[in-house]
Amino acid sequence: MASTFNDGDPIDAATLQSLLTRLSQVEAIAGSKVSAGSSINVVPKTAAEIVVPKFFGGVTERMDLISGAYKTFDIDYSDAGFTVNPIITITPYCANITKDVTLAYAPQITAITKTGAKCRVRTPSGTTAGSARFHFIAVQN
Repeated sequence: MASTFNDGDPIDAATLQSLLTRLSQVEAIAGSKVSAGSSINVVPKTAAEIVVPKFFGGVTERMDLISGAYKTFDIDYSDAGFTVNPIITITPYCANITKDVTLAYAPQITAITKTGAKCRVRTPSGTTAGSARFHFIAVQN
């Protein structure tokens, strides 16, 4: 006996009886798992929301740094069209740098909006001040 109905095959009494038997087994199993008065609700209370992340990256203009002082700068990502404040990662890009300067260039983000960020970088006293650019990536989840 076939376990499926095939298009064009005749439906005979044995096939229908097998289907009825299997249906009775399913009802018996389902009935043994549920008590009287139970209700099963599979409707979600809230709809699922899928948000596709937006990415925007770039590099700042080269700026001269001052030994022993903060240098402030802005990052503009207004072209990204973010609807909420993004998460930002920033890293220095320096050519021909010394060990002193590598340790000195640790940028900080002081304010974030949907269109840009305020940042600063400090070059500690006693280090060789130079110039640097900063690469950044902004991500809206």
